[in-house]
Parts: sequence; C-alpha cells; structure tokens
Amino acid sequence: MNSAKRSLFLISLLAYELLAQSSFASKTVHPEEADIPKNTVTPKTFTPAIAHSYFRCPRYFTYRGKDFGCDSALRKDAEGLRSFLERSPSAIESLNLYQSNLNQLNQFAYVSSGGLLLMLLSGPLSKQFGQSNQTWIRLGSLVTGGGLVVGSSFLGFSFIRKNESNLSEAIHRYNIDFPEDRIELKFSTSFLDF
Repeated sequence: MNSAKRSLFLISLLAYELLAQSSFASKTVHPEEADIPKNTVTPKTFTPAIAHSYFRCPRYFTYRGKDFGCDSALRKDAEGLRSFLERSPSAIESLNLYQSNLNQLNQFAYVSSGGLLLMLLSGPLSKQFGQSNQTWIRLGSLVTGGGLVVGSSFLGFSFIRKNESNLSEAIHRYNIDFPEDRIELKFSTSFLDF
C-alpha cells in the first residue's frame, strides 16, 4: 500500500515537471509564428433561406376553439385528425376507409398516364405496320388513349369526391358520439361543387 502511494506521488511529480517545462517552452515565439494575428476574425454565419411552399394548401380543423392541422407533412391524408378521433371507434373506421381509398387513387393516375403514352406513341406505332393499316392503327391508338385519359380522369375525380364524404362522415360520427367536444372542419370536403 505504501509503495502504491509512493509511485502515485512520483507519477504526479513527473507530470507536474513535464507540465512546467511545456508551459515554458510555449512562451518562446518563433519568427514564423509572429505573423499569426492574435485576434481571429470569425466569418459571417450562413443563414439558410427558408423554403416557401407556394403550392401548399393546408387544411385546418377547430377543436375546443383552437385550430389544428388536418394533414401530415407528406400529403393530404387527414392524419392530424387521428389523435382527436381515437375516442370514437366508428369515426376511426371512417378515417381508415378515407386513407385506404387515397392509396387506391394512384391506379387512376397510372391508367391515365398509360393512355397519354399510347396517344403520344400512336405515330411511331402506326409506322411499324404496313402502309394500308397505318391510318387505322394511328386513329385507333389515339381514340383508345384519349378514352383512357378522359375515362380515368372522370372516374378519379368521382372517386375523390366520394372519398371526401368518408372524411365528413368521420367528423360527423365523432360529433354525434361527443357533442361537447365538437370538431369543425375549416375546409369544404365537397369536391368540384358547381
């Protein structure tokens, strides 16, 4: 035990001696160090520009007199309502139906894109066949592609309109279950009302 204290004392004494020598050595100035400025200048800080989303159209709802965001940061999915509607299972059921239908909406966009592609490729496709069939193939692909674009767009907009009624139904069911804590949408769920 005594030898451990002695070696600890010797180590600390040696460290003190090394520290004293290094502080003395650092006080000598070399000629190349004389050109280094004593006060350093910090550069101006870079402030990033705030990204503005000009095309975003946020949807809000009111709960107990306060406005809250209805949608998540990714898309218009009404995910902001979920935590408020959790007390009502029937309202959550309608919200889940609304969100699952949003995922199916992509199919209409794919069909419409396919129709547009068919219309654009009608010229090169018609040249692959003989001269006698070229006009009919081009006309057929233009009419078919146009029909796909118009039809899928019409069905897609109808689907959106029907799906927005599921969101209204979720709010309606919650307000029936909890009339003292009503939720009011700050946007219209009717789509393309004329």
